[in-house]
Amino acid sequence: MRKTLTLATALLSAGAFAQFSEIGAMTNFHSHLDIALMAGGPTTVGAINAIGTNGGGNIVSITGVPKAAAAGVYNTNPGYGNAIGFVSGALSIIVPPAGAFDAVEYDIVLGMMSTQFGFSFGDWSGPAIVDFYDGATQIGTEYLTTGTFGAGLNSIFLESTIPFDRVILDTSTTGGNMVVPDLYVEVVPEPGTFLALGFGLAALAIARRRK
Repeated sequence: MRKTLTLATALLSAGAFAQFSEIGAMTNFHSHLDIALMAGGPTTVGAINAIGTNGGGNIVSITGVPKAAAAGVYNTNPGYGNAIGFVSGALSIIVPPAGAFDAVEYDIVLGMMSTQFGFSFGDWSGPAIVDFYDGATQIGTEYLTTGTFGAGLNSIFLESTIPFDRVILDTSTTGGNMVVPDLYVEVVPEPGTFLALGFGLAALAIARRRK
């Protein structure tokens, strides 16, 4: 049987690794998952996707991989509002300022190959590590420096030169814990969006011909 290689796997086999750049905002069609819109307590990936803009999110799974750090309490930068976390290993919505959560890294599987991804961290001040994968094949790592996350509220948007469908969010290799108040994931535009775009391009072409 012939093995079909994904683009990322083919590039990696040739010795290429993704390059990453921090961008000011998502430019590809995407969904913003603002977890502040959700009620606290146990939740599901389906419920998280349901709050997304542009027809909903496109996340297949969110897994919390335990870390050696102590469990946290969401009392740092609580202005983000409610956030994704894990409680006793279960996916949950954490409510500041008293909400407790497990120390985990977040393994997020996306529903499509993407080149852009965005997120924010709550209850964390310092650096971050973002690993990108095509399935089980790691295509690269982006290290965000100390001070990236602090008392202010901000989201980080990253763009990759090689498509990915899995992202692991972490704070450091040795410790740290955090929650995730925002995710930004690429989604496929609905047919109506394509139709509107087509009408817009057609109108533009007609206007140019009339000049």
